[in-house]
Amino acid sequence: MSYHDLEDEARPTGAADREAIALAGDDPDDGAVVAHLNHALGFDPKLGEAGVSSAP
Repeated sequence: MSYHDLEDEARPTGAADREAIALAGDDPDDGAVVAHLNHALGFDPKLGEAGVSSAP
């Protein structure tokens, strides 16, 4: 994802075509802050699982 995607792909909450951005980390409080930012930018936060790759 590039900055163009952040500008062009943001959607309001509940939009059928709203995309998610994967999050990963080991501190739940920090994760909550980043999830809130993700949501505010127009994307759904998707919490990753430990040891699971998000790469294709």
